[in-house]
Amino acid sequence: MAEEYPGWSPYNYTLQNPVKFVDPTGMVVESPETTIVRDLGDGKYEVTDWIDDGKTDVVLEDGTKVGESLTTHSFVDEKNNPAKGAIIDTKSKEGQNFIDDEIIKDDPSVLEYGFKAYKVGRPLDFKSRGLDESDKRLSIHAARGSMTSDGKMASARDFGNMAAGIVSSRAGIGWSLSEGAFNLLQGGQEPPVSAKAQKIGWDMGMKMYQNELKSSIPTLNNSWDMDHIKNK
Repeated sequence: MAEEYPGWSPYNYTLQNPVKFVDPTGMVVESPETTIVRDLGDGKYEVTDWIDDGKTDVVLEDGTKVGESLTTHSFVDEKNNPAKGAIIDTKSKEGQNFIDDEIIKDDPSVLEYGFKAYKVGRPLDFKSRGLDESDKRLSIHAARGSMTSDGKMASARDFGNMAAGIVSSRAGIGWSLSEGAFNLLQGGQEPPVSAKAQKIGWDMGMKMYQNELKSSIPTLNNSWDMDHIKNK
């Protein structure tokens, strides 16, 4: 199995989690998934654990798959600790509504977005929406989950980082410059919990930018235009 899981040493027992797993056959690596949750009913799940196995599956503690997360790090904090206690509401679209209405539709400039999202409590800092800077629940609140338009479970932090990527690429800023700016604002290398969603957002925004660029270029689609060019 070692070739299929290069991130794990073959000398690790039960993925370094003997409290949760036993491994009589040496095949436990097939069982655990990325985000482990508890079913609260009514479409809500509580994050109870996370294993960095490179997967995006969201599963119950018995291994039953209940969905997929946006990234492998959707429900962890900046130090890669599981966001235990965070609630994923599969009936909520608050994050997608934020992206659709306040980012794509309103189309804030880079400067406007930066000013409105640069710290906790600002109007476009989605991860902290509803809390103030002194609230000790911020890390769990930032990991609250809702659904993307394509049915993925994403944290509020995911949606906030997607927004940053969309705004950047929609302004025509390349990924290298965008990534450098994100790292600069972070004060160092962005952790995976931020960087992965930023790249997803940047890819989304770049498609919008390219489509908007194409639509702004006049097309010669009638005979008068073509005849006019020939005469020239």
